[in-house]
Amino acid sequence: MKRSGPPSLNRRRLQERRLLELGPPYGWRERRLKVERRLPAVEENVLSHSEWLGHYVAFIARRRARKAPPDQR
Repeated sequence: MKRSGPPSLNRRRLQERRLLELGPPYGWRERRLKVERRLPAVEENVLSHSEWLGHYVAFIARRRARKAPPDQR
């Protein structure tokens, strides 16, 4: 079904623009000296079992405190 009437003002793109390196918009100067992808850096944190358990217990305590009715806080 085609829509009749004025064109939509919604100019959002349906595709993620950051997946492609197209440079700056037309008429703009490139501010970066060289084009580089912005990739996240992932690092692994090593925790002992006791450290992990301590973080988990603290997380559960905060969660229970938030869910508790006001008269039990």
